[in-house]
Amino acid sequence: MSLLVAEAKLWLQIAPAYLGDVDLGIREQLNASLLRHVSALNGAVLAYDSLKLLDGLGCIRNDLPHIHLPVSLRILVFAPRVGDVLSGAVGRQGIDHTVLLVHGMFSATVVSTKKRAEGKLMRFVVRECNVADGRLSLVGDYSSSASRAGGAEHVLAGPSGASSPLRVSASRAVDVPEAVSFLRRFLDEDGKSVHADVLVHMQRVCDAIEANAAARGGGGGAEGAPQEGEPPEEKKKKKKKKDKDGTPTPTPSTPVTLATPAAATPAASATPAANGHANGTGGSKEAPSAVSGKKAKRDRPVATPADAAAGAATAAAATAAGSGKKAKREKKKKDQDGAESGQKESA
Repeated sequence: MSLLVAEAKLWLQIAPAYLGDVDLGIREQLNASLLRHVSALNGAVLAYDSLKLLDGLGCIRNDLPHIHLPVSLRILVFAPRVGDVLSGAVGRQGIDHTVLLVHGMFSATVVSTKKRAEGKLMRFVVRECNVADGRLSLVGDYSSSASRAGGAEHVLAGPSGASSPLRVSASRAVDVPEAVSFLRRFLDEDGKSVHADVLVHMQRVCDAIEANAAARGGGGGAEGAPQEGEPPEEKKKKKKKKDKDGTPTPTPSTPVTLATPAAATPAASATPAANGHANGTGGSKEAPSAVSGKKAKRDRPVATPADAAAGAATAAAATAAGSGKKAKREKKKKDQDGAESGQKESA
């Protein structure tokens, strides 16, 4: 999940306007970093707790008007690394890529041509972590396995320079229940000081982490689904193609006996009796379709020279009859034409 809790010390700068309420000034500074990437933590801040003021006296440096205060706190960080396996909900499907939302907030682009329904969980391997204007985005590849590329423990190490405002003393990975509890506690206790828009996004992050864990535990999500090398749909397509090619599929009602290599017999050497037993019709009988075909071929009459001559005579007679009928029609037409011309002359 790439969720960590870091114990850190931080120097804050608050404006003189917050001298009447220093706690409010400190929280205003910390809330400005919520859901944003902090380079010193190498991740995005989700929440914080255990806030303590280390020194009740602030200091003013040089001619700067801000008051510098040291504080200690615990920070919940989303800090993915290259090689981490994450899952996100499908937000948009492109031609050659899929856009995901990780934890309901962070955008991830995964190279994949397979179409997926919106909202479906998809697992991927992180290949790049990009930051633009404080917003963390990821680039990944589709993963069919749950193994991580790197097995090293994920530990945050903040800058150790004297001028750095943030120093991380310790960090550890947390599971989903602890992360959700951390977020819920922050929303209940310190949510009033957070801007409304940020509060909505934090609530969405908390719900997404919880839903993702529930789907993974119930076997209905991307991370809980067994995938061994190719998506299940491709396996189904291959199986359908194999069935269309005519590969027999054994059924429970039709027992299939596999012959051993020593007992295998070439098809050409099979005897008619053996073929008859294999077809279930007995050794002395053939299949009904084969018998009917041979009988029809055997009963077909054979043409003789006399039959050929008779056929030729019949064709000649038919031709002659047709010629006689044509001559009669022409004679009748000539008589009619002559009678018509005689009537015209007499008139």
